[in-house]
Amino acid sequence: MLQRHVLIEIVGVSLAWMATSCTSILPAGEEPTGVAADVAGKAQVVAGRIGGPNGFGGPYMMGYSGHMAQHMGFHSEAYLADPDGDLVVQLTNSTEFPCTFHLAYIQSGAGLDEQTEDILVLPGQTFEAQMPCAEIMGVGSLTDVGTIAVDLPDGSTLDNRYCVPGFLNSDYLCGGSYGCVVATDASDLDQDGDTEELIVVTSSMWGHMGSGGMGQHMWDYQDSPGSMMNGSNWPMMGEWFGWGRPGAFMMRGSQE
Repeated sequence: MLQRHVLIEIVGVSLAWMATSCTSILPAGEEPTGVAADVAGKAQVVAGRIGGPNGFGGPYMMGYSGHMAQHMGFHSEAYLADPDGDLVVQLTNSTEFPCTFHLAYIQSGAGLDEQTEDILVLPGQTFEAQMPCAEIMGVGSLTDVGTIAVDLPDGSTLDNRYCVPGFLNSDYLCGGSYGCVVATDASDLDQDGDTEELIVVTSSMWGHMGSGGMGQHMWDYQDSPGSMMNGSNWPMMGEWFGWGRPGAFMMRGSQE
């Protein structure tokens, strides 16, 4: 079960940690066995849903599979979640309405089936929850692209297209954090011309797309300094995760 924490402000988290964790190269040639092999199989399925026209992150993550060897692999039990470890989930609602996030994850200590948790976040707030460390994190679903990520009070929903799943040892560590934000798509991430619509984005997607991310996967899609994500627009979205404020990971806030 997730535990609520009122104090939300997280400061002093080094951006260098994000770059280091995202570029760690796991040992090659190790064959997983037992539970590690089961988790590795699950991870490969999830990773296969990232990038491409119909995958998590869309064309911005086209280069993801090309870096698979660098950021995938549960080669042995040493790579699995510490049974005594925790993970902080940070959910930010920058809208004027209460939003219910649908968290999805695989935690091998509790089995290999995808687990879910619904979390209500108040308007303009960041909710921080502590949970047992998990090997794979996502929102809405770990494999189904386009499923519901967030419910709004008027009955409308937001999908998980840009909720790129995260993997232990690659996108976060036990004792670290995994984040998700619902906000106005001011940077027109989906390039539909609507900068007033709401969109849901995870820290894993932004971690791979941002400076220091693994290979900056979107370069396989738009490799030019003036493109939407490489140019002047991407920091507008990056600041959701504190990248516009050195030393912070998520937006400040609290939920009472």
